[in-house]
Amino acid sequence: MKQVRRTLVVAWVFAISLTVAGGQSRIAYLPSRTPNESVTRELPRPNGLSAIPFELVDKVLLVEGQLNGQTGYFILDTGAPTLVVNTDNPGTHPTLVGKGLTSSIAVGDTLVQSFQLNQESWKNIPALSLNLQHLEQFTRRRILGLVGYELLKDFELVFSPREKRLFLLPPGNNQLHKVGKPQATLPLEWIGHLPVITLCIGNQTIKVGLDTGAGSSLISNTVVDALPSNTWQQVGDAYVQGLNRQRLEGRKISLNEATLGKLALSDLPFIATQLDHLNQQSEINMQALLGIDVLGQMMFSIDFKAQKIHIWYLLDTE
Repeated sequence: MKQVRRTLVVAWVFAISLTVAGGQSRIAYLPSRTPNESVTRELPRPNGLSAIPFELVDKVLLVEGQLNGQTGYFILDTGAPTLVVNTDNPGTHPTLVGKGLTSSIAVGDTLVQSFQLNQESWKNIPALSLNLQHLEQFTRRRILGLVGYELLKDFELVFSPREKRLFLLPPGNNQLHKVGKPQATLPLEWIGHLPVITLCIGNQTIKVGLDTGAGSSLISNTVVDALPSNTWQQVGDAYVQGLNRQRLEGRKISLNEATLGKLALSDLPFIATQLDHLNQQSEINMQALLGIDVLGQMMFSIDFKAQKIHIWYLLDTE
């Protein structure tokens, strides 16, 4: 009997569940400080073109920034709710619970005095704290934290794989849209802070989260098992590891064909595993996550204000 090689696939999936009085939970980010606390925040003001070099280290999207005067690397993570600070002892917040891929994570809150990413700067930022030391070991970089939704929402975020640059552009009719036309534009839905789009596989449509912090794309076992056998094939087995360092078993599969709007895709890599816990208390049934292994093969832009994603080109078609 032929043995299938089992490999470790690291997929950093991060969500925040806020438990309030009465026990209700939802995957979302809400400020953890009380309304009576006076916290001033200097919001970013788009001032033109902000080009940020990035590195992909073992499928982890890294950018360099400064946190309270310290220089280090940050993971650009559309699956994270806000700025997340790496600390040895994050503490335990009485109401905030971090949900990783497999179980809960200890999360604290903190106030960051200053943060700078290229030309953009923020002050007095309510942030979260989390122990990310294992990511430093994995990437062999000094990881100061994650950059998430609250810092990105006032921009159009552009990922350009050829130039190995991210761009933070003013939302709307900026220079990018004046010089070209995207191959596809799709509306965004939201599960809390996580952008969600529709992916078509044959005659089936599924909701897919856009998570640049996930090293690998994930899809629900339930969805895969319901697909016609000629639409996908298993190419191996894998473990998936989340931020809490626990592992889930999965199957490495390849989707033969799929479409995003009018854009045809082929040979999409996914890890089929259990994703049911990510949909708790959500009105949208998210059945997959597109990670940087797929997103990193396209030039795309997320306009948070207009709630759209534009896909400009695919690397393998150029």
